[in-house]
Amino acid sequence: MKEKLQLHTCWKKTTLAIEDTIMLTELCIEVNYFQYKESFYKQLNSAAMGSLISPIFAEFCMQKLEETVIPTLGNIVYSWWRYVDDTFGVVKINAIDDVLEKSNNFHPSI
Repeated sequence: MKEKLQLHTCWKKTTLAIEDTIMLTELCIEVNYFQYKESFYKQLNSAAMGSLISPIFAEFCMQKLEETVIPTLGNIVYSWWRYVDDTFGVVKINAIDDVLEKSNNFHPSI
């Protein structure tokens, strides 16, 4: 029997199997088309801007960045704020390059 997935917080509870949830999530990411002027394009990386699921993916990604990258910066970060995928940080001036490098290297699409 397939394991059932119970999601909480920003997700409504679902009785979909984990495999089905993963398949539908991948479909949302991989099959994105948009129109610009008279031409249609396929989104090649991640969810399309304006998609209802994009902020959720951005939240997951930014949480992972904050869990893995920010702690490695030590005491060079005075404060760090985030709204969805926009960040504002106050860092020591001589650490700016280090913060940018580690943050930008977190994922190849950043």
